[in-house]
Amino acid sequence: MITDAGGGYSRWKNNVLVRWREDQTRDNWGAILCRKRPGGADPDEPWMFHMLVAEGVTTEKISCETDRAGFIGRGHTLADPQAMRESRLSGTQGSVLDPIVAIRCPLSLKPGQSVTVYYLFGVGDSRQACLVLMKKYGNGSRIDDTFRRGQSSLWGFAISGDLPIVLLQLDAIPDLDLLRQLLQAHAYWRRQGLSIDLVICASPNIEAGQAAQDAVLALVASEHQTEQLNQPAGVFVRMLPALTPEDRILLQAVARIVIDQSAGSLADQCARRSAARGKALVATTGATPSQHDTANICAATTPVLGLANGLGGFTPDGSEYVITLGAGQCTPTPWVDILANPDFGTLVSESGCASTWSDNAHEFLLTPWSNDPVGDSTGEAIYIRDDDTYSCWSPVPWPCRGPGQYICHHGFGYSRYTHDQDGITSEMQVYVAIDAPIKFVVLKLHNHSGRTRLLSITGYVEWVLGDLRPRNMMQICTQLDSASGTVSASNAYSMEFGSRLVFFSASDATSTLSADRTGFIGRHGAPESPAAMRQPELDGRTGATLDPCGAIRIPFELAAGQEREVIFRLGAAHDQAAMQSLTERYACAAAVHTALAQVTDYWQRTLGVVQVDTPDQSLNFLAMWLALATSRYINTTGDTKVLDTSLHFLTGRPLKPEEASYYELPGVSTDSATLYEHCVRAIRHGLGLGKHGLPLMGTGDWNDGMNKVGAQGKGESTWLAFFLHYVIEQFMPLAQARGDTTFALECEQHCALLRSSIERSAWDGSWFRRAYFDNGTPLGSVENTECQIDSIAQSWAVLSAAADPRHARLAMQAVDAGRGSWTWYSGSAGWLYRLIVESILGLRRRANTLAIDACVPPGWRSFDIHYRYGNSNYQIHVNLHEGKQAGATQLSVDGIVQASTLIALIDDGREHDVQMQITVLPAGVQTSTVAQEVRQ
Repeated sequence: MITDAGGGYSRWKNNVLVRWREDQTRDNWGAILCRKRPGGADPDEPWMFHMLVAEGVTTEKISCETDRAGFIGRGHTLADPQAMRESRLSGTQGSVLDPIVAIRCPLSLKPGQSVTVYYLFGVGDSRQACLVLMKKYGNGSRIDDTFRRGQSSLWGFAISGDLPIVLLQLDAIPDLDLLRQLLQAHAYWRRQGLSIDLVICASPNIEAGQAAQDAVLALVASEHQTEQLNQPAGVFVRMLPALTPEDRILLQAVARIVIDQSAGSLADQCARRSAARGKALVATTGATPSQHDTANICAATTPVLGLANGLGGFTPDGSEYVITLGAGQCTPTPWVDILANPDFGTLVSESGCASTWSDNAHEFLLTPWSNDPVGDSTGEAIYIRDDDTYSCWSPVPWPCRGPGQYICHHGFGYSRYTHDQDGITSEMQVYVAIDAPIKFVVLKLHNHSGRTRLLSITGYVEWVLGDLRPRNMMQICTQLDSASGTVSASNAYSMEFGSRLVFFSASDATSTLSADRTGFIGRHGAPESPAAMRQPELDGRTGATLDPCGAIRIPFELAAGQEREVIFRLGAAHDQAAMQSLTERYACAAAVHTALAQVTDYWQRTLGVVQVDTPDQSLNFLAMWLALATSRYINTTGDTKVLDTSLHFLTGRPLKPEEASYYELPGVSTDSATLYEHCVRAIRHGLGLGKHGLPLMGTGDWNDGMNKVGAQGKGESTWLAFFLHYVIEQFMPLAQARGDTTFALECEQHCALLRSSIERSAWDGSWFRRAYFDNGTPLGSVENTECQIDSIAQSWAVLSAAADPRHARLAMQAVDAGRGSWTWYSGSAGWLYRLIVESILGLRRRANTLAIDACVPPGWRSFDIHYRYGNSNYQIHVNLHEGKQAGATQLSVDGIVQASTLIALIDDGREHDVQMQITVLPAGVQTSTVAQEVRQ
């Protein structure tokens, strides 16, 4: 369900409030009322309704569903929705993540009995306007009257209805050339003995004035047809008065031909009619794809996994997350891996769905991104076909899923998929080059069927070359480079990316190709069973005016016991020369394999700086998941000189009064200042407080979806109070070290003010409020019927250490464990990583030393940290014992007891053995630190 301009749904789902309504005075209809949640540019959003009317059916029998995920079900489609397995719909209403409107009505029919059920959709300016429409059309007879006006209803226009009707709909300023053509055609028909009524009226939603009526009548007179006005087989001018909707429906329904001025010239409209009646695509071979042959499907061996949950788990070394999908199984939501370098990337899910981009993941997509966690569809696909039987399947669960088991390995910088079907084992690996805008799909097939097989592999991509496919597809032109067998595409209409070339190629030159999506998928076809898989070869079409795609098919013979590798490349280049250079660089398989080695080596070096081994297996895997994220560069490196670096400011125009934001590239000012001065200005810019003593929120803080909370300049943010407190406390020592005592004192006073305001105005009794609206209404409060608690405010009460420890602990206990979202997204993942490494294990680097101040769960007796410093490796073993005073008590490096408990870091290329003794407090001992509160 979309209540927005075209394109909004593709970028981001609209929040829509839906309400189920049962009329108390009738027993034959129920309806769903909905509107977009306030918050857009237009506060007067329209209302929509969906209504069911069935005579003799009471509302007690009717059920509804407004949650798309609940209706379709994860891994299902509208062809096989989950809701068809239930007797009643769930009745979900209110705010849902992905809204739909569905109404179910059970019926019992006796032999020979019939019943009519009406489903109605309507839109009104307000809820009351929708209720008026619902009442007007609340019974079947009234609906029938609207659409079943008989011949007699034409008599009021002096039209008999006995003769064929040609209907011409004109705008307020009539197209006289189009009218002249129809009048001349009508005269010709009459001379040829064809009796036809020509009816002329205003187009829908057009209010024609007297001038339009006079212009039409004048042209009728000039064509010598005045005597035909209002006569059988004559001309009927009905520009005034305007037709009612019911009259227009009647005329459009009975007319043999409808010509509308807004649809172009007469020749254009006739041409479109001829094209629409063209022949449908038919297969050129008698072979038909068979149903999946369930014979010879070998069940893949399920690997032994850590933290297994029934669908997946970690490999023993934590380097991969492995998802095993049996027949019909799918994950609750898409489990994706992002494979990227700074300028190019792809997102792949456990089902093999993928979206690829270059330069800007929003503005220049190569292939579509499906904003749909239910269906998880895509514009990239790989097909395996047995060319003897035309049986077809995919090496990944999407789009052409086989009946056997699929195993997905999400690793660092790559994803790998394995499947076995009909005697063919497949392994598909996906990755992106570390330093080039190119993606590789490497497919290996092994024939263990015991007989020679004739197979073909088909790779397919849908081109976007912009932000949204519908907006850009008309401008995309495709071409074939016959020398390399590469299909390329460009969008010269794009202002920013008009010179770019994207390309799709394969490792085998003996291939056929197509750049026509309509020909590949087929009319009314689907990626699950495209028309091209019923063709022996692809059609070879490229050029402009196509529904653009890139498809390559590679046929080959695979002997029993033989293995074959096929490589597909998807990339982007700034121009023809760059594309040629890129394709030549990765033309051979060895270069493609080297690219994978470079990717795995990069991630090993990046993630190998800190590795841990603790009694909690989940922490071991978690700590390896992301590279160390730290904003404390100076504390880590000791490089204070960076504060004196001179940097220019960015420039941009102020917001206009009617704007909440705008999107454009900023300019660079001639003015400059040191990095320290930039930081001071940024902090001072955020010191403005509202009437509750909390920072002003403006049009959004962390959550851009809260853009209306403080749009009038008075809304306040609790999270921003925690965050500002954290930033100031981190920066204050740097100000003191530079001798900027004035700003350091200002920071100290503001932190005290924030702590006081947080406890006074943000504490809700059991948790912290999220914000205050411009009018002073709290958000994230027990007072709210929805959005009572926001996790981010509670988490940052701990992370910032700005809250009363007792309140921080209560707030964390108040958060319900429910649907996870964005858990592994960059911001939350980075903070979670730091919480484990720095706060729980207590590992902190300070210039060329390491400090460990652990705050671990009760019951831990030891843990290990593997730390790399340059070319040196430090194997750190920490022994824990309980005592009255927490902290490190003894440190030895390479068997030598150290005077300090700080580990001195030396880049000497050696392995260093570090033993540390740390005292921890017994369980239950109360401390004043937030970290200890979290542990308890």
